[in-house]
Amino acid sequence: MADIKVRYLDSQMPKLNVIDNGDWIDLRVVSAIAVLNTEYEIKAGFDLSRHNNWNSRSKIHYRKDDVIVCRLGVSMELPVGMKAKIIPRSSLFKNHGLMLANSVGAIDYSYRGDDDEWILMLYATRDGSLEKYERIAQFDVVPSPQFTFEEVKKLSGQSRGGFGTTGII
Repeated sequence: MADIKVRYLDSQMPKLNVIDNGDWIDLRVVSAIAVLNTEYEIKAGFDLSRHNNWNSRSKIHYRKDDVIVCRLGVSMELPVGMKAKIIPRSSLFKNHGLMLANSVGAIDYSYRGDDDEWILMLYATRDGSLEKYERIAQFDVVPSPQFTFEEVKKLSGQSRGGFGTTGII
């Protein structure tokens, strides 16, 4: 078993913990800001979210089509050769109408500095709100296999006919 060093960037947030009935570890939103969907506003939103920009005492409110920049309050030092995969909790869309903007977050072991805070960008499909410290995502840590590329003229598998060709049902 390998140890993961964790730096908490919010002293009030609940600590990460491994659970008995699953492999994924919950991540919580410690601050967030809702911005419109432009490159400039998203970058500005990330900068602003560092200052606990909750628009009420314990909630961040967002509107349909907003991008929500969420700080997760942790920086981690993964063991060399490991990577983290971050996915939304299964209830995030059902309860909040939020989707992870890039589908899966990927963090490799080189993202390990004190200021390399884990964040998420979510897309709102409807109006809603998030509670501070709410569990919104989860992650697991897996090995990154080492490999090389071998150029070949022909592959050994049979062609299936293109993208999306395994059948409808």
